[in-house]
Amino acid sequence: MLATTDSAAKRAAIARAFDAWAKGDVEVRVVPNRGRNIGPKLIACAGLYAGHDLVLFLHSKRDSHFADGAGWRRCLLRTIAGSILEVFRRDSRP
Repeated sequence: MLATTDSAAKRAAIARAFDAWAKGDVEVRVVPNRGRNIGPKLIACAGLYAGHDLVLFLHSKRDSHFADGAGWRRCLLRTIAGSILEVFRRDSRP
């Protein structure tokens, strides 16, 4: 799992939150907060795509102009992300 954030303090908090994560390695990269989540996806994570069949991007949606980011995130995770992963799970192609 790879996460990006914009400060060393947030990096430490994210790393602590995944201390007990037993489903693989966790890497947290500190990157500039430019372009919302597009910059980290295109620049800081660019070398990672070739090694994975599926990539899921999640954004915290904690922007000051977006009032209900937590509710929107929960909705997306319950509906869209779960549906997409199910489609890939059912696909028998190599």
